[in-house]
Amino acid sequence: MNLKTYRIGVFVLRLESEEPILDADFFPLFRIDDGVPPDFLVRVQRAKLPAPAGISLQCGGHHHRIRFGGENYDYTCFSDAQHRAHVPYACAVRQGREVLLYVQYDAPFWDTMVFDAVGLPDLFLEEGAGVFHAAFVGDGDGGILFAGPSGAGKTTQATLWQTHRSAVVINGDRALILRSGDGFLAYGIPFCGSSKSCMNTVRPIRAIVFPEKGEKNAVAQLSAIAGFKELIGCISYTREDPAAQERAVLLTEDVAAGCRCFRLVCRPDTGAVEALSRALGTL
Repeated sequence: MNLKTYRIGVFVLRLESEEPILDADFFPLFRIDDGVPPDFLVRVQRAKLPAPAGISLQCGGHHHRIRFGGENYDYTCFSDAQHRAHVPYACAVRQGREVLLYVQYDAPFWDTMVFDAVGLPDLFLEEGAGVFHAAFVGDGDGGILFAGPSGAGKTTQATLWQTHRSAVVINGDRALILRSGDGFLAYGIPFCGSSKSCMNTVRPIRAIVFPEKGEKNAVAQLSAIAGFKELIGCISYTREDPAAQERAVLLTEDVAAGCRCFRLVCRPDTGAVEALSRALGTL
């Protein structure tokens, strides 16, 4: 039996498989001793995907959830350009804190593939933590999250802070957020998109910033309601699952109310760093 154990945020996850699970990208940074008891156990096996009777497995996107017989069947799909369809290659069946992952394709197992198919964001949401789409930088002992849609300038602003404030880019694409006492912590996670910036560390959140490209640099602090409206589009969860949606809304409301949120209208220059620094009281 092949074992691999990881700590992501405060959660310990163990993979078990008869076949080796290969290391991908930054996942080795999150490996820990296999003797640590896991919070979640994922049993991986190469087998035909379960197909509940009378249920179509046609996927409308990368992930597809079917509820049958009181259980969720979470299918992960790849895009088949030739047939213009999404074809399922993995299915995760949850049983409490254990996940049975069926994989049906002719290629080695990779840890990035396994964790993607398990649906980590939904697992974390059940524990009160959320994966948010944001460029996460560490400035001193605090963390700043540049959040928003693709093209808003998140990576540009994170890079500017790295260049002009000696900040470190902990993750260029995502952060795991959970409450700690009266505040919130942001953790690096092994998924970092195309940014290739990934560290296994944690910072208390100093601010969540929503950049917007403009002709001048200006900062405005947002109300909790305005912050929620911006942030709700950044949290990852299974959209077709009402329970996951409710958890995502409640957590996002809590984060927006408990963290300082700012709108940063900005240019790609040092003036944006200075404007935000003044607003945060760190200049």
